[in-house]
Amino acid sequence: MRYDRHAEMGAPLERVVPEEPEETPSTRISVIIVSYNCEAALRRTLRSLQDPEKPETAEILVADNGSADASSHMDDEFPQVTVLRLPKNFGRTKARNIAARTAKGTYLLLLEPGVELYPCDLLGLEAVLEQSPQAVAASPLLTEPDGTILTGVGSLPSLDELYEAWKRGQDWFDSLPRFVPDATADPVRVQCVTPGALLVRSAFVRGMNYFDERYGDWGAELDLFTRIQDARRQLLLVPTIRAVWNRSEGLWRPQSVAARALISADRASGILRWAHKNAGFLTAFKLRLRMAGWSFASLLGFSEPSYYSALLGHLLSGRRIDGTQVEL
Repeated sequence: MRYDRHAEMGAPLERVVPEEPEETPSTRISVIIVSYNCEAALRRTLRSLQDPEKPETAEILVADNGSADASSHMDDEFPQVTVLRLPKNFGRTKARNIAARTAKGTYLLLLEPGVELYPCDLLGLEAVLEQSPQAVAASPLLTEPDGTILTGVGSLPSLDELYEAWKRGQDWFDSLPRFVPDATADPVRVQCVTPGALLVRSAFVRGMNYFDERYGDWGAELDLFTRIQDARRQLLLVPTIRAVWNRSEGLWRPQSVAARALISADRASGILRWAHKNAGFLTAFKLRLRMAGWSFASLLGFSEPSYYSALLGHLLSGRRIDGTQVEL
């Protein structure tokens, strides 16, 4: 089973030379961060966004999904931050929509907890979009704390690739080839990019009626990339602007069997939703059976029977992270 609806578009990389900028007034940016029990990572991100000389560089919104730690009270430490406290974990997509509908900015920075992006670099991303009218979104080059490049780029994944990544318990973007910078400083047009930090035109987000809340935690970024391609607009990677993403410290990890099974089911739900939207009901139905069959075979292998039993039940019932769960 392989589905690549954009194969006809050719190579995923294309150099884009921005047009000369016109004199325009400064544009307000809204930073949107969705948090869940990630106090240390969130604190690193908020500290990086501070600019004592220009405290109004951006509006900063944290949509907290019912955290049990201090994530939901970061406005005590950072008074310029607005925390939207949600009573439970409604999933990253719904929380992001709540913040996006609240945001005042012309641009929305979709930022993951743990990503450190400085105000000058944020303004640099804004300048790239101002100079590139066909571009809808721009991403900095993400690196690990030791400088290793983390950003991957490539074409929209096939359903086979999504399925294999799901079986390994990985995010789909972890399989993207790592970007290799060259001597050129121009932004690069890509189809997909590791989505740790994305500056997006808010008008485009409103035009797609915000993010599809049939996704739970997983899938909204892939859906966004697909919508950008369908609209024949551009997604740019800006290699000269870098952000550090520490994914190993301060982020929540599921510990219980029940929580791990729900996380995996949510990823499966996102893949199936994307398949349904882009390849049709029958293809998505066959993929659901394939996922259930693999889970059942794993259950018969007596490897973590509690986990695979819960996962199989979630797959058959279509469960995802939406606020009704008790596992998180």
